[in-house]
Amino acid sequence: SQPAPESTSAPEVQQALAEKDAGNAAYKKRDFSTALQHYEKAMQLDPKNPVLLLNIAAVKMETNLYQECIDTCQKCIEICFDIGGQLVTIGKAYARIGSAYQKMGDSVKAIQFFEKSLVENFDRAVEKKLKEAKKAKEESDRAAYVDENKALEHKDKGNALFQEGDWTGAIAEYTEAIRRNPQDHKSYSNRAAVRFVRFPIPMVLILI
Repeated sequence: SQPAPESTSAPEVQQALAEKDAGNAAYKKRDFSTALQHYEKAMQLDPKNPVLLLNIAAVKMETNLYQECIDTCQKCIEICFDIGGQLVTIGKAYARIGSAYQKMGDSVKAIQFFEKSLVENFDRAVEKKLKEAKKAKEESDRAAYVDENKALEHKDKGNALFQEGDWTGAIAEYTEAIRRNPQDHKSYSNRAAVRFVRFPIPMVLILI
């Protein structure tokens, strides 16, 4: 016959719950050192409780120990898979990993784990974080693309193509120059000039 499942009213589990509650109280007071002590004691008493690891990970996050937060969440996920039926907790763990990566400036991994979280358990707060991470990545990509020297090269190529009468090529070069340096008004002006020259208005265009 199968052994009876361990009762949740076992003294160790009750003690663990008391330690968790004490940890939560300390956490709310932002006494993270005391909170961590209580959570770790609770883990010793109830080592297969993934929620306790989530709480420990929260402390690590608040104390800027982001890699430790990630490692703790990974342990939480492993326990969840072992005991089964913990989709909400797994979702929260993935979301916390995503938040840690976001704090570390790694938007790519943050997006990856926020998406994993939403697969396990839909949460509007996590969905919002995912959108923020995607926006941060887009801004980071744009900033990384800026290069004033290359912008100047493309502007000069645009000027040359304009003089040759290749308006389409000139517009493409000015557009790339703008992408490389959005702060340079000259490329905007030159691109506008190329577009304007198509109209039959007598004028002299001077590229800058």
